[in-house]
Amino acid sequence: MKHERSSGGSSANDWEQGSVGRHIFHVRRACNLGVHAWNSEGSQIKEREVALGAPGSCSGCGRNSERANPSRGCLHSFTTSHDPGFEPADRTGWLVVALCQPAHAFPAKPVASGLQTDSFPVYAAFEESGDCVNILFIGDIFGRPGRELIATYLTDLASSRAADLVIANGENAAGGFGITPRLAQELLSRGIDVLTGGNHIWDRKEILPYFSQETRLLRPANYPGGPGGGLYRAATKSGIEYAVINLQGRIFMANTDCPFRTADRELAKLPESCKIRIVDMHAEATSEKVAMGWYLDGRVTAVIGTHTHIPTADERVLPGGTAYITDVGMTGPYDSVIGVIKETVLERFLTQMPAKFEAASKDPRLAAVLIQANPETGRAFRVERIQLCG
Repeated sequence: MKHERSSGGSSANDWEQGSVGRHIFHVRRACNLGVHAWNSEGSQIKEREVALGAPGSCSGCGRNSERANPSRGCLHSFTTSHDPGFEPADRTGWLVVALCQPAHAFPAKPVASGLQTDSFPVYAAFEESGDCVNILFIGDIFGRPGRELIATYLTDLASSRAADLVIANGENAAGGFGITPRLAQELLSRGIDVLTGGNHIWDRKEILPYFSQETRLLRPANYPGGPGGGLYRAATKSGIEYAVINLQGRIFMANTDCPFRTADRELAKLPESCKIRIVDMHAEATSEKVAMGWYLDGRVTAVIGTHTHIPTADERVLPGGTAYITDVGMTGPYDSVIGVIKETVLERFLTQMPAKFEAASKDPRLAAVLIQANPETGRAFRVERIQLCG
């Protein structure tokens, strides 16, 4: 997979990314005069000044004091005109960087037409490999608005981010509560490779026999019984092995088996050749999700939190190479109370009387994260939060 600059927007906080030889490197352009670099442990090396508007300018190698790692060499930053062999038709938006080697350039790739994308800072770190696998994880698909967002935007989003693997939590696809066989088939036909679940996965009785027919639909692995499973293993179209594990928390939720020990059990089933391992941690308590991230750091590619329908701003790559976010958010109507018509929820809070919850419809947004990882080691080196407005 070739590396491309994120198309998450044109914010001044965009990240630039490219590869030189066997190296993947990242620099953050904080402003027109600033570049920040991180080493493989995620710690900041040095803030450099790069005069992007001055042709031929170079920050200098700093070879003796600013070496990121003896095996990686030093970070150089140049303007596009520093490399005489490279003449883009339009230099606007280009930054050329190199690791003591000939400069490698990468353009700002536009977001697919029709998408309105909020741009967020991206956490990234150095990783020694020239290969990359892009994993797109979509937050809880809620009701018809969520399904329509998938139908309208998923193809363009996956294409613009060069996604090798698409995973989505689908437990709320049917009116906000549960999923049916027809809707599972519909979502899988849209380009989703694996559907994960959670506490609402059992809400529709007709889904129970479907688990034996469709292994790409998961339920939490730590339920003590019931149909289906919480582990799916396959390979991408390019032949990269991957596994998806679905877990559910126990704090403020059903009394299931221990998700931590279940994670150990499911990971033990995987062959050494399967390096890409994605965990959907469907839980209410942020502490339980954060704990799972640290527990699995270095053993899985990503721990992605779901369930609360509220996107969190704590995406990062943990020291062991595990991408983490407490909650990726909801793909559904945000003019609501976590997807439900807000007036109904307010009435229930005010009166404590029972009320029928129904899915809202206004302000639909698609929430996701893009994870980039080394397929040879399974280590993530980049995670980006994405939100598309319908």
